[in-house]
Amino acid sequence: ICIFSEACGISAVLYYGPQLFEQAGLSLGYSMGGFAILAVVNMVFNLVAIHFMDKVGRKTLLSIGATGSMISLIIIGTLYLIDQTGTLIVIFFISFIAFFAFSIGPVKFVVISEIFPNQIRGRAIAICTLFIWITSAIVAQFFPIMRDIMHTGYIFFFFAADIMLLLIFVKFLLPETKGLTMEEIE
Repeated sequence: ICIFSEACGISAVLYYGPQLFEQAGLSLGYSMGGFAILAVVNMVFNLVAIHFMDKVGRKTLLSIGATGSMISLIIIGTLYLIDQTGTLIVIFFISFIAFFAFSIGPVKFVVISEIFPNQIRGRAIAICTLFIWITSAIVAQFFPIMRDIMHTGYIFFFFAADIMLLLIFVKFLLPETKGLTMEEIE
């Protein structure tokens, strides 16, 4: 879940947001403004996740958020492929960030803190967090290289495919931990 959550392109969007907006036809000023909006949306929807995580459950939140993120990425990829410029692409970047921030982003940390037995929990969380940062670094380093060798639209389809794998993992392998004590989970 940690690898899938970072391989979906969140690092690329957050690190290269202004460049992506410029490539989509926005001026530098609008690109920076659009990027500032992404940061605010990210923060607000992380707070939404905190409110809903125990009410709807981790699997449900992940499923809704991952589906919305995947659809947003498919639309972003399509907009790049058809050279759609302007505000429309910014709207779907905001949509991607919102879906990610209220689900995939924060839920992974809750899940990894709950699913490991007490005797290995500390080390397991550290290893999971290491994988988060390694995956984030790989995406951030390879995104410019990928943009040099393929159309940006296809990169976002690749990110959407990663989220499809995350959805399959969540559906078939992730246990729901909502409302369970640590002893029941273990």
